[in-house]
Amino acid sequence: MNDKLSKPLRGRPKKVDHQNVVEIAMHLYWAKGVQNVSLNEICRQANIAKTSFYREFDSEDKLIGLAIKMYFDWFNCLLARLNLEDKSSVEVFGMLMNILLDDRNEDIPPGCMLVKMRDVQGDKLGPKALAQLHFCRQQQMKMIEHFVICGQQRGDFTKEINTPTAVAYIDNQLSNAHALKARGEPSDRIKEFTKIALSPLFLKK
Repeated sequence: MNDKLSKPLRGRPKKVDHQNVVEIAMHLYWAKGVQNVSLNEICRQANIAKTSFYREFDSEDKLIGLAIKMYFDWFNCLLARLNLEDKSSVEVFGMLMNILLDDRNEDIPPGCMLVKMRDVQGDKLGPKALAQLHFCRQQQMKMIEHFVICGQQRGDFTKEINTPTAVAYIDNQLSNAHALKARGEPSDRIKEFTKIALSPLFLKK
């Protein structure tokens, strides 16, 4: 998927464009929150009938799970483009924050869709969506753990804070940065807040 999220297709397609429907759903879930998006709205934007939707996806739960996976894969593609060779942990984290808080693409909603999904109350998320969200959550924590361990090996992190605590703390600060972004706080201010919050972890060199 491109960095710039696709716009809904115009005109009724001859058959269901599977990826387009998932992408439209992902964008709506990300922008509005899954609890505020109806299947009718998704079908309308995708120009498909509900009967066509159920023939292609079986259930809304399956669609939400696919949207979660698409978002996670898209974000991983962005991370893969970073040149992290010979970068300190502070530099790597700064590059990550630049991606998370990028204001240049107006088609990308503020905040993190996974964070928004984790905050959903009630039964809006079914078993398929919850399973996919849990898997992505596990992968996120493994990424943060890898970042911390690599930083410890380079001597970037203080030894006074153990690995599990550092991982949980970084995850908390990332979630907080996403929440601030979703509320409309300026990106520069969020970066400064996060830099201050994480300063106890990093050794000054």
